[in-house]
Parts: sequence; structure tokens; C-alpha cells
Amino acid sequence: MLAILTWVVRNWKAIAFAAVMAALVFAGWRLYEAGKTEANQKHQIENLQANLEASERARKLTDAALLADQRKAAADALAFTELQKRKDALHDYAESISDGLRECLSGADVERLRDLWN
Repeated sequence: MLAILTWVVRNWKAIAFAAVMAALVFAGWRLYEAGKTEANQKHQIENLQANLEASERARKLTDAALLADQRKAAADALAFTELQKRKDALHDYAESISDGLRECLSGADVERLRDLWN
């Protein structure tokens, strides 16, 4: 035990240097890890923001497409209703012709059909 103490007393500078170097290495390693973690978090935040922006763009495009589809569906419903009315009018007119199956349509009948269709 005495030999160890005398060795420590003689080599205290080397021991202090080794302790300081170990502390510097540990501090450097901790700083490196902290910087690496910060860079990783920054990269993840950038990725999340890019994903969020892409999702927002996709949502806006989806909303715009849905709105356009709703408008087109409303216009198509109006057109369908109008065509249904025209079809019903043509059927009613065709049924009202007394000899519609026996002879060709006269000029007045053709004009009446054109008026109904246009």
C-alpha cells in the first residue's frame, strides 16, 4: 500500500494529466452526442414539416376536387331532369298521335318533334 502511495506522489502530474484528458474525452463525447441528437431531431422536424405541407396540399386538392364534383353532380342532375322532361313530352306526343304506327310523320309532326327536342 505504501508503494502505491509513493508511486502516486511521484507521478501525480501524469495522473492529473490522465484525469484531465479523460474528462476532456468524456466532455467531447457528450458534446458530440448532443450535436448528433440535435441534428437528428432537426432532420426529423424538417421531414415532418415537409410531410405536413404535402398532406395539406393533398387535402386542399381533395377538397377542391370534391367541390368540383358536387357542382358537376348538381349540374348533371339538372340536365338529367331536363332530359327526362323532354323524353316524357316526346312519349306523350308519340302516344297522342292517332295513327303513329301506320304512317310516316307529317311536316307538322316533324316540326312539333323538333320544338319538343330543342
